[in-house]
Amino acid sequence: MLIDKINSIKNIDEFKYISYLIGAMEKTAEGDSGESKREKLFNGLVKRNVFPIDPTRTEVMRTGMTSKELKEKLEGWAASGNKDLIKKYAKYIWEGRNMVDENYNLIYIPGDFHAVKISNFITCVVNEGDSPCGTWGEAGIATDRKIPMYLISELPKYKLPGSFRQWMAINDGEVFKTENEYFKFIDEKYKLKEEK
Repeated sequence: MLIDKINSIKNIDEFKYISYLIGAMEKTAEGDSGESKREKLFNGLVKRNVFPIDPTRTEVMRTGMTSKELKEKLEGWAASGNKDLIKKYAKYIWEGRNMVDENYNLIYIPGDFHAVKISNFITCVVNEGDSPCGTWGEAGIATDRKIPMYLISELPKYKLPGSFRQWMAINDGEVFKTENEYFKFIDEKYKLKEEK
């Protein structure tokens, strides 16, 4: 029964915090679409009762394609000059998507802009060999909204774009060399405890 299914779903406000996981998806050091750089972070945040918004998961729901499939389609549409399809799917990615299921229920899946705006803090991963693009736009939105950003990267700070370093400084962001350093910091700052 639909009511039982709805009542069994956890509400987002049952989580202590929300964190959007930003970082490269199109061109990653790992050669995937950004899934592997987010996996340990996703699991670690869930164990701390922080809802991690992972675009590698939500993009599939918004577009009906994996990030890799969508990238190939977008490249094909760009080559053929199909601006309408690029615009349609770009809106799904950035603005979200309103859908109607078989029972005429409205389903809204937030886009990346919304994911930033509802986050308490942003978790960012940039590795040597990554070529992020949307990450910088999301970071700008977070800065404008006074949302702190925490970066996990082995890159020396001077290799990061200057504006990004400034944005992190504005809202007391931090840089960590490892995920373990990051988890230790947020555990202390946000009074989190990892549940086994």
